[in-house]
Order: sequence, then structure tokens, then C-alpha cells
Amino acid sequence: MRRQIGPLVVDVFPPERNKFRPPIVMVHGLWVGAWCWHEWATRLCNLGWECWSLHLKERNGGAPQTPEETVQDLRAVLGEAAFPPVLMGHGTGARLALTAASDCAVTAGILAAPDISPYLAALPKALRLLRLRYLALLVMRRRILIRPADFRELWLSTVPADRQREIVEALAPEPPQMVRALFERGLELPELRFPALVLGGAEDRAVTSRAVRDFARDIGADYLEAGGRGHWLLEDGDLVSRTHNWLVRTLGEDIQKPL
Repeated sequence: MRRQIGPLVVDVFPPERNKFRPPIVMVHGLWVGAWCWHEWATRLCNLGWECWSLHLKERNGGAPQTPEETVQDLRAVLGEAAFPPVLMGHGTGARLALTAASDCAVTAGILAAPDISPYLAALPKALRLLRLRYLALLVMRRRILIRPADFRELWLSTVPADRQREIVEALAPEPPQMVRALFERGLELPELRFPALVLGGAEDRAVTSRAVRDFARDIGADYLEAGGRGHWLLEDGDLVSRTHNWLVRTLGEDIQKPL
């Protein structure tokens, strides 16, 4: 079910049985859209959660062009929730979600393969090479559509080939300011005001699982690792179940609706 919530178009997945008070707000990363969360949303709504998968590129007055505009949109959507939501992001979407949550009421955060490069001492080699490849387009401030080969190599390395084809066909260009954010440096570690879980892929080629695990430790978040998975953690049913179990165990009765 598609709705307008605040400034953004949102795919809303009503729960099969409404068990939990906070909705789960899902933020996608670069070059993809709300569709990337649909398997997670389907599984979570079957477990009793209402899920909102955001279309960051569909906005009143035109799509956001900068990370700052996107964060403003996220904050506006979060403000529409009747109960402080669980905020879930993937890749760059996880970093934008963390920024938005700094000024909003949030029940918990789920950061799947988060873009942690701005918090590291050195940009990972894979991202240095990616930046070099798209440097001319960044300088010219042109919208950038990542090459399928690059997306497959860094994002989809553990995804079956037939599914890779479906995913790369759905990729969409990004404004240069959004792509430049992938290569930012020198951000301070966020200060969490809510419980958070970081999810990492053991075979992630964009950033090592060790770096993601260390990031989780440094910000005071819990960490779960998906064995045999790369950066694309969005089609792993076992990881959905483990995340749901963490939420219920960590948040307890406060988030459960009365029978």
C-alpha cells in the first residue's frame, strides 16, 4: 500500500497481526529504492510489525539533491509516527538514518552494512578505486548511475547471478552530492541515544566486516554478522529473524501492544 507520509512517498506494509507499537521505518541506500526492503518488510509484517519503506527519490517539490535535504525529509517522516519508530537503514541509508535520529525520538536503530567510511582513518581501497572511476562526473556535478559491473563487484558479490541481473536493471542515478557523501572523510562517531544493532556481512567487499564490527563497538551498538554474505544483506530471511529476535529481546514489553 503506497501512501504519502510527510514529504515522501512510502510503501506501507500493514502487519498480519498488529503486535508492536513502533513502526519500522526503512531507509534505502545509493542507486536503489524502496523496493530493496520489500523482502524484509514482508517478513517483518508477518511477525507483527508495520513497516514503512521510503521512496527517497519521490518527494513533493522534486527529489532531494543533497544528504542534508534527505535528512530533513527523514526527520519529517519520523515525526509523523504515532510512536517513536524503529529506524532501519542500509549502506548510505544507515548513515543518513543515524544523522536524522540525532534530533528525533527513535525507539531503536538497525544499521545494515552501514556506510562507515567517513568514520575510518583511511578510505577502504575498494572505495578509493570507485571514487577515482567516477571523479570526472563528480567534478562536473553530473548525476551518476553506477556501472552494473561495479555494483555487482562491491554490493552483490554473494548474490546469485540471476538475481543480480534483476537488481542492476532497477538501479537509478543519484545526484553528485549524494554520491560524494559515500567518500566523505572525518565525521565524528555518532552518539547513540537509543539501542542499536549493526549488521555486517562476513564477505562484504566495500568495507571489511572487522571494520563494521569495530564501528559497532565504538558507538556502543550490538553486532550481528551474516556468514557468507556480502554488502547486500537485504534478502536474508535468517538475518530478518535474528533482527526481530534482537528487537523483542532488547525492547521488551514497552513496545508490545496490549492483547
